[in-house]
Parts: sequence; structure tokens; C-alpha cells
Amino acid sequence: MKNYDTEREAVRSAKWAAMEKEVGGALGAEVVEAFRELYDLYSPEVIDWFAGLYDHKTGGYYYSQSARDNESVEHGGEVYLLRPDIESTWQALGFVSSSGMADDLGGSYSDFMPEWMKRDVVKFITERQDPDGFYYHPHWGKRISNSRRSRDTAWAGLVLKTLGVKPKYKNLTNGAAGAEKGEMLIPDHLSSLEKFKKYLDSLDVDNLSYPAGNTLCSQAGQLKALGLIDYCIDYLNAHQKENGLWQNEENYFAVNGLMKISGIYEEAGRELPRAERAVAAAMRAITSSEPVRAGVDIYNPWFAIGNVKAVYRAAGEEGERRAREITAVAREMAPEAIRATKAKVALF
Repeated sequence: MKNYDTEREAVRSAKWAAMEKEVGGALGAEVVEAFRELYDLYSPEVIDWFAGLYDHKTGGYYYSQSARDNESVEHGGEVYLLRPDIESTWQALGFVSSSGMADDLGGSYSDFMPEWMKRDVVKFITERQDPDGFYYHPHWGKRISNSRRSRDTAWAGLVLKTLGVKPKYKNLTNGAAGAEKGEMLIPDHLSSLEKFKKYLDSLDVDNLSYPAGNTLCSQAGQLKALGLIDYCIDYLNAHQKENGLWQNEENYFAVNGLMKISGIYEEAGRELPRAERAVAAAMRAITSSEPVRAGVDIYNPWFAIGNVKAVYRAAGEEGERRAREITAVAREMAPEAIRATKAKVALF
């Protein structure tokens, strides 16, 4: 019988050694030690937890155990049914790839999923596409936000693409990939530049940069397809503050806004002004003593740094140089940041 603990540690040891060498010197050893401490939070049972969120009846994943084990939840005076959903399905499957569980099988969840599960997942997602091109869940219907609709459509497209399946209908972002024309919907607020201008003002990016950024980032592919994304970037440039964020105060909320908004710049292939200041704010958020309210307060500052680096790298040789500078600064603060992250993750 295999000793999986021993085998897993052998795989990790090689990875730790490569990481230590890549960072180099005493700092490399300290970074690895900090990561080892972070890894102590987790155990193989996390695999069982993810597997337990899969619903074999539908082919989708639940968001959480409480969603799986309860029929509904009341929020804001309304009752919402709890069912598997597309975004949770994308996240759960993506974890298989990003965690390394499939590394020796090809690296992607598509490389190891049994055929029956692929069929069920594809069926689950495909059944939720409307002829207008977007994806809707039966328990939510079309009474959802632009952000929810756009996110579900984006994640559905990614899962289907990974599994080598075409969407049933065309939409603004999958173009010719759709097998059928359908009745492709152009949302009213994106149907003209004038309407889009009013829509941007309604989002109040100066005070609500996180929800505004999330709403816009989720629609970035649509903005690009409709030729509106450059106007969006110009608008965001005009509203950016001197600190590199879109709000004068520096906190998780504002850095979460940076994470979302920087994704729009990445989609547009446009330079992010005051990028170094924005990255510095994200780095301070990672080690901030501000109380954590949600998992995004931990995840988004790290991801924002990655977004800015991606924007730089798309800008050619000079951009690559600036991305390397960010990496060097991030590595210097990495041990402290990783340990601060462990303390915050432990709350969950």
C-alpha cells in the first residue's frame, strides 16, 4: 500500500528546493519556511471537502456545505433557493488544476475527469444557456445583476473551452465559437456610447470602486467586443487617485477595487497609471492589521499585484523590466506577507 504522506512530501520537497533556488540566498530559505508554515493550515481532507460539494444529480458544484445541506436562505427579506451554480463549478474544477492535484496527469482537470463526469458538467452548463447567449440558473432566473450574468457567462465559456466543447449559442464574447446564432443580446446600457457614459456615472467609482470595478470587470469582454473598452479606460484614468487607487482612503475595500479595475486594463491591453503606487497599496493591505471581513480581503491584494504585472508584461521589454522590479520588491516582503496571510486565512 502506498504511503501518500511520504510521496506527497517528496513531491513538495523538490518544489521547495526549486523555489528556494529561484529566490536565492537567505531570503529564499525564509520564503520557503514561511510557505511551509502556511501549508500547515491544510490537510488532505480539503480534497474530500471539494469532492463533497459536487452534486452528481446535476453535474454542478455547490458553493459551500451549508448551501448543499439546506434548501434555501433568507437575505434582505427575500428567500433564495440553494442550488449548484456555474461559478462554484468553475472554481472547484479550477482548484484541481491550480492546486497541482492533476500535475502528473497533464495539469488540467480535463486530463483526469472521467467521461461520465465531463458529460454531466457539460450538460449542467449547456442547459443554462439562453438563446440570448447568456447563462441563467433556474433558481435565479433573469432577475440578476449585470455582474452576475456576465460572470456566469464568462465562467461557463471557460469550462466548456477547457473540456473542448462549443457553447450552444453565440454571445458577445464567444463570437464564432457558438454553434448556433440564437438571439444574441446586447445589454441596453451597452447599446450606445451615450448610454454607457450614463451607466459609468451611475456606478459611482469614486466611492464604490470595489462593486463598480467588479461590475465593469465582469463585462470587460463585452466592452471590448462592442468597442467601448477604450472609453472605459479613459474614464477610469480620469477618476484614479494619486495613491494609484480609485478612492482616497487606503483599505481592503479600495484595494479590492484595484484588483477588479486592473483586470479591465489587462483585458484592454492599456497601461495602468500610477501602477507602482497601486502595487505598494496592495502590498500594505496584505500585511494590514485591518480586520478581515471576507476571503476576498485576503485574496484580492495578492491577485491585484499579479494583474499589474500582467499589464506590464503585455507592454513589451520595458514592461517586462518593470514587472521584474515588482517581483523583486514583493519577494523582499514575502516572508512577512505570507505569515500575515496565514493568520488571516486561519480565521476561516
